[in-house]
Amino acid sequence: MTTINYKFSLKLHVYIVMFFVSLLNIIPIKGLGQISGKVLNIENNKPIEGVNIIEKKLNIGNITDKNGHFKIDINNANNDIALYFSHISFQTDSFLLFKNNKNNNLTIYLKPNIFNLKETVISSSLKSKHIDNHSSTIDYIFIHDNILILNYDMYEKKYKILLLKNFKDTIIKENLPKSFRPKNLYIDCLENSHLICNDTAYQIKIDSLKISFPFKVDIEHFNKTILDCICEIDDYLIFKKNNNEYLHEYYSISKTNGEYKNLITLDERYKEREFKKYISWLIKNRLLNGNISARIRFEKTIMYNPSYFFISKIGNKIFLFNHESGFIEIYSEKLILIKKIPIEYYKNKNWKEEIIFDKETNKVYTTLSNDGKINLSEINLLNGKLCHNIIIPIMFPYNIKINNGYLYFIHHDFNDENTKNKLYRMNLN
Repeated sequence: MTTINYKFSLKLHVYIVMFFVSLLNIIPIKGLGQISGKVLNIENNKPIEGVNIIEKKLNIGNITDKNGHFKIDINNANNDIALYFSHISFQTDSFLLFKNNKNNNLTIYLKPNIFNLKETVISSSLKSKHIDNHSSTIDYIFIHDNILILNYDMYEKKYKILLLKNFKDTIIKENLPKSFRPKNLYIDCLENSHLICNDTAYQIKIDSLKISFPFKVDIEHFNKTILDCICEIDDYLIFKKNNNEYLHEYYSISKTNGEYKNLITLDERYKEREFKKYISWLIKNRLLNGNISARIRFEKTIMYNPSYFFISKIGNKIFLFNHESGFIEIYSEKLILIKKIPIEYYKNKNWKEEIIFDKETNKVYTTLSNDGKINLSEINLLNGKLCHNIIIPIMFPYNIKINNGYLYFIHHDFNDENTKNKLYRMNLN
């Protein structure tokens, strides 16, 4: 009885996620009719990936794939419908589809936007982005080759969100409402962008020359649903259970029939038992002086440190970087373990317990620290060895990310109290 109720609660949890993301125009609502087609650049007839297609009355939508193709299920539409096509680099267009229209293979052409460009400051292969002299970078995420940046203007005392193209061209700049209280930016497992605030999460919609926040949910609900979703592959959504730091469990849910399947269990609870046993022995023998909580934190951090795990979709496979067993485990799109690759880098005392994934190039990197300098190395996914070592030329970089062969990080000069957080970019090629 307990097992049945537990699995039911997991499925209910997934259905909540599916319902929530459907409100965000992530998953189209299934209906009787279907519209399909492709979106092309009117100037060169090349397909456009990432175009948002929305039918506002029915509150349904989808996005184009890398070939510009799209499909939208119409949920018993009894009237004419209007499809809106939008992309950050193209002018928004609409298409009116009459209810008796039999055309099911549309071709839509979008015109490129023309933006006013601003220059960036360049120093050798390292570039720093100065939004202005009194703004500080809080966080940033990537939308293909574009960068969405969360900034705080110390002079105006306002949070701002900016969209940059190729790191140097400001496309959109918006002031955030004072009620937002933003903390960071987040991309969910279905590649949708969110602004995370103290008590609310807002979905970010970028439409031509405007950034809007069409949907919101309280942060507790967001944390219990969207944050648990790791990635999407083939017919499955991969989720992480809400375990403790010594137990990591992953499971999959079929998008077709809702079938639940245990995928991976990483159990290090023996470490937890050992340090608790050791703490009890210290107390029993009156050898523990001072704060017990501080000693527990020390044991968990130094003596019984939980292993660092990283799981992600790379190409059409799931990669688990298992630093407890010393292997990269590779799972097929059907979630079958097909290969293990041994790794050694995690044994290096300078390893920072960090994996950085470049979604555009499908390359994976890790970092080693040496007196404040960070050594970035690519992980060869064929043999697990490190290669292409690069030293980041600035001390104490943080929030390190890689996109399309470029390294990004934020830096704060602690020697200058007037220095703001700056975003830097470095070409890894």
